[in-house]
Amino acid sequence: MQKALCKLFAIQPGEEQKAFMFAFLGFIWSLAATLGTKYSDALFLIHVGANMLPKIYTFVSCGMIILSLVILRAYYHLSATRIFLTLVSIGIGFYAFTALCLHMGIGTHTHWLWFALRIFSALFLYTMITSFWTFIDQYHKISDAKHLFGLFASMIFLGSMTSGMIMRSGQCSVLQTLFLIVVLLSMTTYWIVRIAKKKNRVDENTIKEAEEALIPKKHSLGKLILSIFTSKYIRLIAIGNFLAFLLWVIAEYNYMSFFEERFACHSTDIIGNEHSAAITIFLGKCVSVTSVLNLFFGLFIYGRLVKRFGVGSVLLFTPLLYLLTFTGWVVNNSSILFPLLGFFVVEGTSEITEDSNLNLLLKAKPQQIKAIARVLIESVFEPLGMLTSGMLLSIPAINSKWIGLTLSLCAVMVALVVRWNYLRSTKDSNEKELIPQTC
Repeated sequence: MQKALCKLFAIQPGEEQKAFMFAFLGFIWSLAATLGTKYSDALFLIHVGANMLPKIYTFVSCGMIILSLVILRAYYHLSATRIFLTLVSIGIGFYAFTALCLHMGIGTHTHWLWFALRIFSALFLYTMITSFWTFIDQYHKISDAKHLFGLFASMIFLGSMTSGMIMRSGQCSVLQTLFLIVVLLSMTTYWIVRIAKKKNRVDENTIKEAEEALIPKKHSLGKLILSIFTSKYIRLIAIGNFLAFLLWVIAEYNYMSFFEERFACHSTDIIGNEHSAAITIFLGKCVSVTSVLNLFFGLFIYGRLVKRFGVGSVLLFTPLLYLLTFTGWVVNNSSILFPLLGFFVVEGTSEITEDSNLNLLLKAKPQQIKAIARVLIESVFEPLGMLTSGMLLSIPAINSKWIGLTLSLCAVMVALVVRWNYLRSTKDSNEKELIPQTC
């Protein structure tokens, strides 16, 4: 059994213990973070309503930009381990404080607690993903990362799937769930410290070079921005990610609004009974199914698609699904099929493909330009996409489905142009298109 699992996940002899430790770490923190995120979604719909989601998107996007600047600055002075531990400690403090407020009935009637929970959970998940990968990168050489990082990414989706199953069961109250999150994050703290003590980091010079490549030097903001806008290829990638986040938020807003309306008659408004609300159980089912598909797609499908058709063709996958979703929404606004498809695209294909696509696309550029581009795209353009969508959705009487359809068409056209430029860039640099080694 052990040999079969090692072969399935490309674990080489002697790596079993190391792989288990990092895989388990990815599972427990992702279970805690996704429990907080998914329960906050359900609680926000029950107690506040989807009409207030545009404000959430605005606050979260602004928070992402501010946090990205703070975290980038922190990497100049602190180790990745200390930053990861600090974030986990903040999560423990916040969820413990939230549980205390719910127990005492503080902030539940004025709705500020639901706003705080929804905003913090989203920001916490985003920062934990970045910090987790930065932390584990200290302990793996490039050769290790090629065949192990796919396993670690799968454990994150396994955590999301488990959180969906917990929601689907309807057996945990909100207070019990918050207590479980605190316990899981406490376990995460213990596991981080254990790894830091037992596992040796890779060569210090390698770490230093990786950190310098990832984080721009001080006083380089002007050069960073200039390097982005002087490259047509990088600009196109940034525009594509900007549109992807616009579509992500608009799709989420529409399917959340549909679910709220459909399950409104089943929801309860008593603090002790939200876990039995139909919308919570339904979202749990959706999360479970989507996470299983993510796990399967990420391990066995994505790499084979890239190998067979190339990353240029895979770029069209998510935009075409968005186009199909919004076309169906415009034609038939009452069917649950298209909200479910929108949920699958947002929580499924966009989650598993967009980050991988970005990694492969930037391989066509030198390391220094690639690192700078990643910082700007992930820390500025993506949050700006969320902020813009939040502002658009705040306009009274706006038809968000038609906006989504228009943006989907734009995303398809941008993907086609990026594909052409990618092939040209790889040809000009005499490089073959990158093919993942783990599939």
